[in-house]
Amino acid sequence: DVSEKQVEHAPRLSNTSYTTGDAHSLPFEPNSQDLVTVAQALHWFDRPRFYAEAARVLRPGSGVLAVWSYDAGRLHPAGCAADEAYQHLFDGVLGPYWDKQAGG
Repeated sequence: DVSEKQVEHAPRLSNTSYTTGDAHSLPFEPNSQDLVTVAQALHWFDRPRFYAEAARVLRPGSGVLAVWSYDAGRLHPAGCAADEAYQHLFDGVLGPYWDKQAGG
């Protein structure tokens, strides 16, 4: 996160660490991270730069990029099993909780 305040409120877990930084220039060694998460911020990023940076720091073959955003978007190719699961999560599981005025 870019906000120290956000990181201060993150739950403390023995197997998790948090840091602040720029999403386009992550302060990690290549192939060193198991998980990169983005919550409600993807719309601020230069997506191609961010995706390249996440790919740089994630462990090959096992690293996970987890993104959730205001817009459901589509996974590519649209209609693949991962996209169908994502659409079910966004519309079926979370959908009932969206404020209709917010475009949910």
